[in-house]
Amino acid sequence: MQKMLYLCTRKGSNNTSIMKKITFLFVALVCALMCFAQETTSKEAITRIGVSQYDYLGTEIDKKEYARILQTCPVAFKQYSNGKKLRNIGWGLFGGGLAMFGAGLAVTFATPYNDVAGGWAGIALFSAGIVTFCGAGIPLIGVGYYRENNAYKVYNSKCGAAATPITFNLKADHNGLGIAMQF
Repeated sequence: MQKMLYLCTRKGSNNTSIMKKITFLFVALVCALMCFAQETTSKEAITRIGVSQYDYLGTEIDKKEYARILQTCPVAFKQYSNGKKLRNIGWGLFGGGLAMFGAGLAVTFATPYNDVAGGWAGIALFSAGIVTFCGAGIPLIGVGYYRENNAYKVYNSKCGAAATPITFNLKADHNGLGIAMQF
């Protein structure tokens, strides 16, 4: 080891220039990795802070303002409006299914024991109600709310300021070595 160190530090040796190049490359690599770790995003993105509360440019906004901001980004607004439609359809199916469930129970219990057709009609209506509000209504409500409430992620990635992050990069040219900020 001492012999290697001695060879690398002798004056006039080619090994010193090699060691300088290796050291420079190592330092440049470390600087480049540190610069990429410094990547930040602008504060113009939408963040969700509550159930129906969002933050935009440091101020809290409600659902109406949230929808207005999303209208500036067609992709995000399409997801938002799609989610809103699914949610409304889901609530309609939930309510209709619940009404069919109640009507089926009423028909089943109101028919006399000797009326078999009326009993089967009540059971069919009861069953169709359960399938409608549990099998279709509840899943559509969940998917609709999810799409509506998470449209801000599409906005941030496609149209918001987060699409153009501020980055610091290592730049080397004929003038020397430096750090470049891109925004």
